[in-house]
Amino acid sequence: MGKESESHKKLVKLAEQLVKSHHEISLERAIQIESQRQDAKKKRDEDGTVVVWDTMTIEDELEDYLKGSEEKDNWTVHEMDECVVAVRELEISDEKENMNVDLEKRQQKLRNFNSSNKKE
Repeated sequence: MGKESESHKKLVKLAEQLVKSHHEISLERAIQIESQRQDAKKKRDEDGTVVVWDTMTIEDELEDYLKGSEEKDNWTVHEMDECVVAVRELEISDEKENMNVDLEKRQQKLRNFNSSNKKE
């Protein structure tokens, strides 16, 4: 009986914590929820269900991420110059394209104007 009493006390304690974090839940409902959780946990333990996790821990993932960002942050001056040149080339090509579009629009307006003058 002592073991059941102890587990009931633990269940009530967990239920009280649940009520503290979710005020809308009654103590009776919290006890039901915690009882279901404990039953599910007990079943998993009895079944021997094993959760297979990736061998890489969160710390390893964070370390790899940080190493990768450090490598990206440690660009050489030459690499930066190449990037600046590439960006400037893109800007220049965009400017040329915009100029060509503007030129085509002007030429079209001129053609339209000329064709309308010929009709008169």
